[in-house]
Amino acid sequence: MSPSKTEMDPAKRDLLLQKSKYFLTATHEDFLAYMTGDASTIEELDRKRKKKELQRQMENLPLMRTTIIEKTGRALLNCEALNTDEAKMKTPLEALFGAKARSNSLDIKNIIKVMGYIGASNETFKNLFEKYKKPLALKYEQLIFKDDYGDFDESLILKEYKSFLSKKTDGLFFAKRCDIHYKEDGRKNIWTLNFGYEPEGKFLFHNCSQTISKTQGRIARIFSPKELSPCLDELSKKLLSEVKKYRASAQYKKAHKADVSFENLSPYDYEKQVAQSLSEMGWKTQVTKASGDQGCDVLAVKGRARVAIQCKYYSKPIGNKAVQEINAAKSYYDANFAAVVSNQSYTPAAKLLATKLQVALLHHS
Repeated sequence: MSPSKTEMDPAKRDLLLQKSKYFLTATHEDFLAYMTGDASTIEELDRKRKKKELQRQMENLPLMRTTIIEKTGRALLNCEALNTDEAKMKTPLEALFGAKARSNSLDIKNIIKVMGYIGASNETFKNLFEKYKKPLALKYEQLIFKDDYGDFDESLILKEYKSFLSKKTDGLFFAKRCDIHYKEDGRKNIWTLNFGYEPEGKFLFHNCSQTISKTQGRIARIFSPKELSPCLDELSKKLLSEVKKYRASAQYKKAHKADVSFENLSPYDYEKQVAQSLSEMGWKTQVTKASGDQGCDVLAVKGRARVAIQCKYYSKPIGNKAVQEINAAKSYYDANFAAVVSNQSYTPAAKLLATKLQVALLHHS
């Protein structure tokens, strides 16, 4: 007679099964806590693990939708990529499409059009944002305003961000696939350069941190910023979203926090509070006399920076008159920067003029 087998309690069996699965993904510390913990500890660790996994998946989502950009064969002949010293040492086809085109005998003059399936590099976009996040946040302050219905109008800031990105396209965009339509012996043909796409256009790389080849970047540079306009529109919205997150972060709020009250002040007291706030941040400040100030209320100096500031404590948005006055005061006080500081927002006209004259439009916060 064989010895009887003692069956394991089902609840204990399920718990051990959970623990064995966790072994595959847990850190050493979490695994020890998982193996020695009770059901509530395991549930909490599972919740944290799922949150991290979701975050990882979100980070690996494509930065933008794949966008098909077209360029005609005639426009291709005038492509800047053909005018470089490097291009002159290669065939036109290799200069445009990389080493994959080296063995192709296609005459570039027979190309009808090129269709690029364009994506954007998460890494390049992230590096751009980290490098320029402070001036991008300042532009947000200058160009965002509320319309007559109380909603934020983002048209000006999106236009500014698109202009910014259009000057930073090198390394930002890459081709996931390229279809070259050409005519040969009176017949139309398609030559496809495939970088991870199936014929129907389904992108195979799910991890967007994949290495982007030089050829993929080279093909993306065939297209001008004007032709890449749909891609730039989408990335501008993404950039705006990142700036909003940055401005809501503890890091940003800490850097822009001053232990000064701006509640219920007279215009002159407001000027003094602005000066005090700057003093607490290491600036040497001087409140100008009320009469004959030539439009400058506070003069602030820090290192080589000399800033002429006009303060506006108003109950409605600030117009472009303040921008004109402080721009004139900048020369009068030999300042190298000019700014308007207010408790209110700024009109679209003021923001446009300030952008042209490089006057900073700031809120006292």
